[in-house]
Amino acid sequence: MPLNLRQIEVFRAVMVTGAISGAARLLRVSQPAVSRLVAHTEDRLQARLFERRKGRLHPTPEAQRLFQEVDDVYRGVQRVNDLARDLLRRSTGYLSVVASTSPGHLLAPKAIAEFRRRQPEVLFRLEILTMEEVTRQLISGHADIALTILPITHPSLQATKIADSRLVCVAPAGHPLERLATVTAADIAGYPLIGYSRESPYGALVAEAFKDTDRQPDIAIEVRLTQVACSLVAAGAGVALVDEFAARGVLSSDLIVRPVEPLVPITLTAVNAGTAPLSRLALDFVEIVRELAQG
Repeated sequence: MPLNLRQIEVFRAVMVTGAISGAARLLRVSQPAVSRLVAHTEDRLQARLFERRKGRLHPTPEAQRLFQEVDDVYRGVQRVNDLARDLLRRSTGYLSVVASTSPGHLLAPKAIAEFRRRQPEVLFRLEILTMEEVTRQLISGHADIALTILPITHPSLQATKIADSRLVCVAPAGHPLERLATVTAADIAGYPLIGYSRESPYGALVAEAFKDTDRQPDIAIEVRLTQVACSLVAAGAGVALVDEFAARGVLSSDLIVRPVEPLVPITLTAVNAGTAPLSRLALDFVEIVRELAQG
């Protein structure tokens, strides 16, 4: 027999808390009410979901399998509720922004601060996500706009160029590379490099920098985020290749930044779902990002 939403909710609460009492507190109902509904659910399914040993509930294999599906349903309901809240906020002036790491740590916060100086009544949401998560947020409607320096391709999304950037080398102050106005892959190859997985978009950028040299990078440490790479450089662990926007966020007397030659171009883009035009708020936000990126 099919389960109703209340049975699903109670079953999940028991699984998450591991006890009838915990489920009752989570749902703010009485323990007898939870016990009765669990028993009724087992009757309807004609399957035992929990074994009771020494006063504790232990989920059966059937319960474990059911929980996987129930948890997916619960998360779906949560996404619906989140979207409903977003729609309500947007009617009063709300912009949901997602970003990849580099623009997310510097440009997006500065742009939001500047936007709210001009229009303080507008509410914002900002999340820094992986590229897969950025794509999902845009397609699902949970985000209005994304800022990224990495390519994003999906038939339902459209990208608008904001500014050009490039790959740069970050090294500790006093490093031998400091005497050079620009650095090449051959210059970098002699030093430990904080690198990225070759399968990642950033790893592809680094590979592009080394494609015309016989010397391959000595990757001493592999990371996922450019900010982590810069922190490792500051700690003296090696040098790193990052984009200019990431480098701007770590400028200090402890680090030096040098352009990489030949040029490895990077483009900062704003991405949105192509099913509807950008709102006035989103267009204003993009213009502020453009001012900051080019300033």
